[in-house]
Amino acid sequence: MSFRYKMAALLLSLSAISGVANADLFDNINANKSIRVGFAEQEPFIVTSANGGLSGYEVDLLDAVLARFGTKVDLQAVPTQFGALIPGLQANRFDVIASDLWIRADRAKLVAFANPTHAIIDGVIVLKGNPKKIHSYEDIAKNPDIKLGYISGGGPIADHALSSGVKKEQLVALPDFASLINSVKTKRIDAFVNPNISINAAIKTANDPAIERAEPFKQAVIDGKSTIAYGSYAFRTSDKAFVQQFNVHLKEVIASGEALKIGEKYGFTANDIPAADFTLARVFGYPAALRKQGPEPPCPFLRLLVFVLQRTGQFAVGDLPDGEGHRLLGQLLGGIHRFGGRLRHS
Repeated sequence: MSFRYKMAALLLSLSAISGVANADLFDNINANKSIRVGFAEQEPFIVTSANGGLSGYEVDLLDAVLARFGTKVDLQAVPTQFGALIPGLQANRFDVIASDLWIRADRAKLVAFANPTHAIIDGVIVLKGNPKKIHSYEDIAKNPDIKLGYISGGGPIADHALSSGVKKEQLVALPDFASLINSVKTKRIDAFVNPNISINAAIKTANDPAIERAEPFKQAVIDGKSTIAYGSYAFRTSDKAFVQQFNVHLKEVIASGEALKIGEKYGFTANDIPAADFTLARVFGYPAALRKQGPEPPCPFLRLLVFVLQRTGQFAVGDLPDGEGHRLLGQLLGGIHRFGGRLRHS
């Protein structure tokens, strides 16, 4: 068999293998009318109700997106410790993770993230009236008498403060929201920081007029980069075809304003929900600059790499212009053909 036909057979085999794997979640949903949801309880994203059902922003949003697939899909709750979520997904214990899972490059190697469903920014709770006038980490750094609390284990949050000039001795780690709120009220600390959405939920749950959220609050910038993060649902890497269709419907739900209406029930604001066209690719910062290069990129290999990442689920289909993927695939096959010819004549 010639080199050309060997390569064609290899590409066809890989395509067939991918197609079989990607059909699984579609088939399971159509056959069982249900999807297994792995989660670790986290208000206001996902919690178990008294009757054993699920409620929260990620629950209602997931329902709204799945409804657009055209069939009623029941959510089967699979409670799991947070650290076991990704291993459990990989082991097929459930079909999707819905638990305020932050989108990170290391996790993207293990799971197929959907496009962002919420932004994660820092929020601060202070005494009513914000007597220390805290509106940024710099404000805290300028006054060494200010004590800033955070939940034990919240390393990234503490790093935001330290990188902005706050001294280590100004930070106070406490075990939970109740102790943080009590410490603010008793003036053991002057403020405490946590992700914005959780701060909103804590304010709502506490219903205490003695405290308030510090507004506005400037986000930290580390090494010239924003510290704003994003969270979303995570699926198995074998379900990338499903994720691409899920992203289409997620975009529809966000663009229609339905996602914001869902979020507002749980203390979300418009600032907490990304725009409908904000994709996973933009979280990692790749395609925006590449799209500006014009039809003939100065670095074909880089464009080809982007296409490969797209095909492996790192980018949504819509992140490259219409037809661009097919054009680049033709370039790839042409390159393989030319490379094979050079090998035969060397």
